[in-house]
Amino acid sequence: MGILIVDDNPVNLIVMKKILKNAGYCELMKATSAIEMFSVYPDGYDDAGDGWNSGHAKAA
Repeated sequence: MGILIVDDNPVNLIVMKKILKNAGYCELMKATSAIEMFSVYPDGYDDAGDGWNSGHAKAA
């Protein structure tokens, strides 16, 4: 399982990537916008039904 970091500030992406790597996470991806994020996960993701899928938030 990986972590996708999304932030429009490149410095924040670098800092978060270093923090997460130091915490033991090795599968890290980054995106600088929501558009770029959807190119990484074009179909969204589903975390055991708790996440979003196809860009739509799960109804509460």
